[in-house]
Amino acid sequence: MRDARLLIDTLRLSTPADVGALAAAWAGADARGIVALAQFEGASLWLQRRLKALGITLSGEAGETLAAAAKRATAYSLRMESETVATLAILDAAGIAAVVFGPGGAGLHSTEEYVLLDDVERCCAALMELAHTVTTQR
Repeated sequence: MRDARLLIDTLRLSTPADVGALAAAWAGADARGIVALAQFEGASLWLQRRLKALGITLSGEAGETLAAAAKRATAYSLRMESETVATLAILDAAGIAAVVFGPGGAGLHSTEEYVLLDDVERCCAALMELAHTVTTQR
C-alpha cells in the first residue's frame, strides 16, 4: 500500500511540499513494483515526466523499464497525432473545414492517455461560451 501511495503522491499535478522527502521515499521503495503498477494503470509516460520534472532518477532495471514504456507510449501518441493530421488533410482536400479541439496531454486514445487539467478547464469554458452563443443567437 505504501508503494501505491508513493505513486499517487508522485503523479499529483501540484508540486510536493518536500521534493527531497519524495526522492528519499523513491530511494527506499520497490521501484520495480511501482513501475509495474504504473504500467498496469497506463501511467508510465506520466510517471516518467513527473519524476523528471521533480529531478528524481530511477536507476537500474526500474529506470530502464519505465523509460522503455514511456518511449512506447510516446511513439503511439505520435502515431495517433499523425493519423489525426492525415484525416484533417483528407477533409481539407474534400473542401470540408475541420478543427481539432480538446485538452492537451499525451498518449491519445491509449492506456497511457492523460490530459492537462488547466486545458480541460479552458476547453470547458470555451464550450460553455459556444453553447451560450449558439443558444442566445436564435
